[in-house]
Amino acid sequence: MKEKCLFLVNTPYQLMIAINLRKAEYANYDADVVITDNISDHKDLLDSVRCVGIFENVIAYNIKELYPDKNGVALARRLFGDKNIFDKAYDYYLFANLDHGASGIYRMLCKRNRHIKAIMFEDGYASYSGWYSDFLTMYGSIPYDGNVYKRLILKTWFHRLVDNVFCHVEKMLVFNPSIMTYKPSFRVESMKPIDVKNSELVETYNRIFKYDPSVDSYKEPIIFFEESYYADGYNVNDVEIVEKIASIVGKEKLFVKTHPRNPDNRFEKLGYKTNKNTSIPWEVICMNIDLSEKTLITIASVAAIVPATMLGKKYNGILLMKMIPDDSCLKKNITNLYEKVCEEHSRLHLVKTMQELEECISEQ
Repeated sequence: MKEKCLFLVNTPYQLMIAINLRKAEYANYDADVVITDNISDHKDLLDSVRCVGIFENVIAYNIKELYPDKNGVALARRLFGDKNIFDKAYDYYLFANLDHGASGIYRMLCKRNRHIKAIMFEDGYASYSGWYSDFLTMYGSIPYDGNVYKRLILKTWFHRLVDNVFCHVEKMLVFNPSIMTYKPSFRVESMKPIDVKNSELVETYNRIFKYDPSVDSYKEPIIFFEESYYADGYNVNDVEIVEKIASIVGKEKLFVKTHPRNPDNRFEKLGYKTNKNTSIPWEVICMNIDLSEKTLITIASVAAIVPATMLGKKYNGILLMKMIPDDSCLKKNITNLYEKVCEEHSRLHLVKTMQELEECISEQ
C-alpha cells in the first residue's frame, strides 16, 4: 500500500513547489493537495489543478475565514482541532507557511493519525532568513541561542501549545541549503530543481497557470523588473536607472516587466516595451523562454535569482540594491542573503556603481 501525503498550498509559488515535489520526491505516494483562499481566484486554480490530474484529490479550504489572527474562535480551532474535512489518514503533511492555519490543519490530520510526520518546504528566500529563525526558536526548533531568558516563558509555551505543528517538524526541503542563516534542530534537505527540459512537466505548469506566449514575448535581450516601491512611496530612482540602462544598450533592446501593485505604467509612458499580462507567475514564463542570451536586472527582486536557483537556468543576472539612495525599503533579512547566492552563481552580480553595471551588461 502506498503511503499518503497531503500538501497545503497558500500561494502560486507554493503550488509550483508542491507540483515539483509530487513529480519528483513524492512520485510514488498517494498525494492530495489543499488550496486555500489565500490565493486570489483560487477556485479557478482549483479547477485547473484538478484537470491536469497530478494529485488524487484537490481540496478547497477557506483558511482566511476560519483562522483569522487574534480571534478567540480561531484560537479554539487551533487548540482543539476544527471539524475534520479529511476522510483518510495521511502519513506526511507538507506545508510552508508560518501561520495558524497550518497548525489547525495539522491538528485535524492528527485525529486520524497521531504519528503523522510534518515536513516544511521553502516559501521563497524568507525560509532561509532570520525571519524564520526567530519564529522557529519560539517552538524549540532552533537550538539554544543564549536568549531564552529574554523571552516570556509563558508566551513561549502558550505558542507551543496552540501551534504545536512547529514543535514537530521532521525536516525542511529547500533548493539552496548552503545559504541558510540558521541551523534548525530538524534536518534540512535539498530539493531537486524544476526540470525545465521535461516538456510534460512544463506543459502541466502552463495549463494550470494559463500561460500564453502570444501575449508577451520577452524577446528583448535585457529585462528590467519593476518592484512595488513606487506604490509603497519609496524613492529608489528606478526610472533613472532604466534610462541609464537604455542609454547603454538602446531602448529597443530593453523590456520592463511591471509590478501589478503599481498604479501607473510609468515605463510604457516613457516609450518602453512592457508586459500586458501580470497574472502569470514569472517562474512559469521562465520555463518557456530561453534566457541564455539575456540579462535580468532588478533592484532587489528575486525574479532575477529564482530562474537560476529554482530552474537551473543560465543567464546574466544583476542586482542593484547597493545603488539606491534609500535602502529602508529593503527587507534586509532576505536581501542580505543575495550576496551568498551571487557567490555560488558566477553569472549573478551584485553591483555598487553605474560603471560596474555597464561592465556587467557589456559582458553578456
